[in-house]
Amino acid sequence: MKNLKSKLISMLMVFAMVIGLVGIKVNYVFAAETANTVNVKIRVEAADHTIVHETELAVSNFDMTDYGMTTQLSKVNVMNALVMALNSNSIDCKNKNNFDAEASSYGGYYVKTIAGISAAGIGGWMYCVNNISPYNTMEQEEIKEGDSIVVYYVSDYSTVYSFFDKSEVTTTTGSITLNLKGNFYDASWNVYNKGIDGAKILVDGKEVSADGNTVVTDKDGNCVLNFDKSGTYNVSAEKDGISRSYCKAIVQLPEQAKDYTSSINTLIDGVAQNIKADGLGVLDLYKAGKQIPTTYLQTAEDNIKKNADDFTATDLESNTLSILAAGGDPTNFAGYNLVEKIYNNESMNNIMAYIYGLLALDSANFTAPQDAKWNRDKLVQAILDCKTSDGGWAYYGDFADPDVTAMTLSALAPYYNTNSDVKAAVDTAVGRLSQIQTNNGGFISYGNENSNSTEMVIIGLCDIGIDPAIDSRFVKNGKNPIDALLSFALSDNSGFGFTDASKANVLATEQGLRALVSYKFFKEGKGSVYKGFTVNEQNGTSNGQNGTSENKLIQITNLTKDTVFNLGNDAKITIQATNNSDKDQDVSLIVALYDNADQFVNYVCAEQTIKKGDSSVLTSMMKFPKEGVYKLKAFVWDSMEAMNSLSDIIEIPVK
Repeated sequence: MKNLKSKLISMLMVFAMVIGLVGIKVNYVFAAETANTVNVKIRVEAADHTIVHETELAVSNFDMTDYGMTTQLSKVNVMNALVMALNSNSIDCKNKNNFDAEASSYGGYYVKTIAGISAAGIGGWMYCVNNISPYNTMEQEEIKEGDSIVVYYVSDYSTVYSFFDKSEVTTTTGSITLNLKGNFYDASWNVYNKGIDGAKILVDGKEVSADGNTVVTDKDGNCVLNFDKSGTYNVSAEKDGISRSYCKAIVQLPEQAKDYTSSINTLIDGVAQNIKADGLGVLDLYKAGKQIPTTYLQTAEDNIKKNADDFTATDLESNTLSILAAGGDPTNFAGYNLVEKIYNNESMNNIMAYIYGLLALDSANFTAPQDAKWNRDKLVQAILDCKTSDGGWAYYGDFADPDVTAMTLSALAPYYNTNSDVKAAVDTAVGRLSQIQTNNGGFISYGNENSNSTEMVIIGLCDIGIDPAIDSRFVKNGKNPIDALLSFALSDNSGFGFTDASKANVLATEQGLRALVSYKFFKEGKGSVYKGFTVNEQNGTSNGQNGTSENKLIQITNLTKDTVFNLGNDAKITIQATNNSDKDQDVSLIVALYDNADQFVNYVCAEQTIKKGDSSVLTSMMKFPKEGVYKLKAFVWDSMEAMNSLSDIIEIPVK
């Protein structure tokens, strides 16, 4: 009886801590939103599944009135982080079925409901910060930079909070060792940790086995897990009387890269037959090496003469790209300078206009005057100012949309190595895309896992130099974005469906062709599909379809004498670049080494500025390994930052 009484008292004490915490009534008034933010990690666990996987957020102290709370402290707190995490994972906290916090008679608020799971009986919602249970309600608990928060449901308030010794672990061997601990209390309510034995280990919500036996923790709380595929896995543990623990396991095994070449080439040929030569479809067809109707430029000219004064900024930008692809000059087309109308546009006021404005200016290295309404610096800053609170970009709302985030990567790619703010923003956005990727390798936008989102992510990753097929951040359960895209391809290779492969979708098919070509260009070192154009102002043509090789502003001639290189020796690649333009031009010769799986190994680069009307010889040399199977690829870009291709691939085998 004495033990039962003690246990009951202990349970009541824990319950008191949760809902009001030792009966101290706190009076405080509403505080205006503060500008300071802190970067934290937060995870939300139900009793039997994860509601929000660990998410990194920049959290501010914002007005909580819309979420049922009329009082708030003037500090960034756990409740702020919880609401942001739920909203960013499409759990609308303004809906009381998704989130409900009620005022406690002890002072402050206690969380009653999350994602439809409500406190009942002796169960409810609890939380820890850095694996410690605070003595405050959530909105009273201030959080600091780098804090790790776990909000979790228990069916019994005597449940032990459990956690792994590592919240994230990376392995290149496929094996990881974890130790499961729990928070226990002594007779004086001092917390201490000890290992938890007999807990069942789950990977991505499923039991795992080794040698025919279910994996459980040993007497000290240890367990060993072995993975045979690269990817990112969510590890948790279950046992009666403990909360769900969590560890993100990043497995980076030596890649046996899949060869998508045949599938992609077949799809490009099939899909291109169903692309309408209109808008950005013209860009896609040209970059795919397909014929654009000779009537396109006349049709575009008629349209622009009739409607140019009513064009939005994005109309001007997409027309600039398509006219370039068809061989026209957008600086002198149908009596208009479309590029000038972009950089002096008075109505450019949204993220898509900023993105495509920057893509249009960089497509052929157009000059935007420093005093223009929208020069490059202003467009870059406008894009950075549109970041969402979780580190991405979106057309609506404050949480990253994969499509818009990926398109932003394409626009910012040329500035990654020269602008520290861009680099930081892009790195964060890449991390966010990895976090919101599904276990099928794809992406969800507006509630649907769809091909369009996956297509734009493939393009964005390729543009910033990330291989979407093998980068471990984008391999989930052995599936990557290329796998996800191919799953939407129609069986006859004629197009892509939107949410499945049952019926072709026009936009999914058009963007799908662009994604296929982007990946093909990435593997071949040809740069971005949005770039690589030049304009010959003398005859009003670009190097698009109706331009000719004689009109190229930079003419590249391969002077390399060797047709094969030997292991252990030096490779010497030489080209001649002739500048036919009316201004000085930068040229970069890149020599890259690839292994037999066509994976990048190393590179060297020679850069030079060539005076207008002059020619110059560039040479790059590379030392080969003494053993292995390799091939050498050389190509010419305008610069390492812009990555506009000026030549075909020079490929030489290594014996």
